[in-house]
Amino acid sequence: MSKASFEEVMSSVRRLTEEVKGQSLEVMEKFYRETSVKYKALLDELHMEYTHPHHGTLKATYAEFDRYISGSNRRRGGNFICRKRFGH
Repeated sequence: MSKASFEEVMSSVRRLTEEVKGQSLEVMEKFYRETSVKYKALLDELHMEYTHPHHGTLKATYAEFDRYISGSNRRRGGNFICRKRFGH
């Protein structure tokens, strides 16, 4: 998503893994919060475009698309559980 090559990503993963190895919980929580902020900013920056032959074109950020998909899956899952409870 950041247009980095696979090798660059794996190098970053190894470097970050070494940085946090043996760190205290407080340091890990700080690292997680900082990384989370960066990831959310990235999702807000990246845009996607999906064209459906009948419904037109959807233009959204990855964050918007993720919220839509997550929300629709929760509604469907809740509806399924409700039906199972009432024997439908």
